[in-house]
Amino acid sequence: MSTRHLGILALAAAVVGCVAALPLPQAADVGAAQSAWPGTTQGDLERGRGIYLRRCGNCHLLHSPGELAPAKWPSVVAKMAPRAKLSSDEAADVVRYLVVLAAAPPARD
Repeated sequence: MSTRHLGILALAAAVVGCVAALPLPQAADVGAAQSAWPGTTQGDLERGRGIYLRRCGNCHLLHSPGELAPAKWPSVVAKMAPRAKLSSDEAADVVRYLVVLAAAPPARD
C-alpha cells in the first residue's frame, strides 16, 4: 500500500472517530434547548450536529461540545462561521447544538 493510501486511511479513521465521539441529541436535550430556544425540536439539534460535522469537520478535528463551557460556544462559532461559510441560520443551528450538548451531563447513552 502506498504512502498516499495510508494517509487517506488515517484521515478516514480520524473522521470516523470524531463522528462516533460527537454525541447525538437526546429527548432530554430538546427540553433543555426549549428553555433558551422555544420550539426547538430534536431535528433542529440533529441538523446543528450535521452542519458541525460537515462544515467544521472539513477543516479541522472537531471538538466535543463538552470541551468548552456552554457560554463560550457562541463566540467560537461566530469567529469560525465566516471561514466555514455558514449562513446565519446554519451558525445558529450549530450554536444551539453545541451549547445544549455542552450543558448536558457527560454520561450519554
